[in-house]
Amino acid sequence: MQRMTERTNQLERLRRRYAGRGKEGKSRLLDEFCEHHGYERKYAIKLLQNSIACAVGVPCSFAVYDSVLP
Repeated sequence: MQRMTERTNQLERLRRRYAGRGKEGKSRLLDEFCEHHGYERKYAIKLLQNSIACAVGVPCSFAVYDSVLP
């Protein structure tokens, strides 16, 4: 079993590769990723897309609030 830091580092590398590929390349990389780690396809897509969007300045899928309501 891989350590968490190794898996995180590997996921970051895969995110960069995933972002730079076309549709067929993404599909192939996704198939390999799911087979190796045992993830479902939709979950793997979310893992590979979320941090890329946040890293390049595109709004992420979570809400950010300016102040706390009383």
